[in-house]
Amino acid sequence: MSNDDIDYFSYDSSSENYHEHGQSLTSHIHEDQRLSDEKERQEEERIYNETYGPFNRQVERWRTTNDPNTTFCIVKIINNTAHDFKLTQISRRTTDAERHALNIPSKMPKALLLTYKYDNPYRPGNKENTLKTKFEHFVNYAGETTEIKIDIGLTVTGYRGAYRYQHLHNVVSTGKTHVRCKSEITYWNDRGPYDFEVLITLD
Repeated sequence: MSNDDIDYFSYDSSSENYHEHGQSLTSHIHEDQRLSDEKERQEEERIYNETYGPFNRQVERWRTTNDPNTTFCIVKIINNTAHDFKLTQISRRTTDAERHALNIPSKMPKALLLTYKYDNPYRPGNKENTLKTKFEHFVNYAGETTEIKIDIGLTVTGYRGAYRYQHLHNVVSTGKTHVRCKSEITYWNDRGPYDFEVLITLD
């Protein structure tokens, strides 16, 4: 065998080992990246469950409540700001403990349940099946330099089954530090007792 042959085969063997080592190294890098991504995903899921788990469970409990004589309004507030908001005023009766529970820490969601007695138009004695009901609530929050005013309402009028309804869902930033506010109706029932949900986002 010539030196050229030896050189050739020696080079070929070294190249093959390098190639196998390179594949192994690449495989380890991909596996490390996969494990890192999985760990990050699990951490994000844990944080989400800690932040939104109680919130989501509370909303679901309220959604399953069925009372034909009561209008339920679920207000979901998503606080994406760095501000803590303390409840300063609310239109329904609350205890000190309830008021404290309704405070909104920064980067946290909060759910409120507002109710109103529904005057069923098909009640005995109401021959024309008339319905005229007005549901109004307000909730005010404040931080060190922030203030948020929320107005929620529902008006339903009509008779003999021809009923018209209108929702009110206003949120305004009135403090020294401006907060971007957005509100939207995310669910409504077009039949009595006209339950509905409002989503408020603070940025």
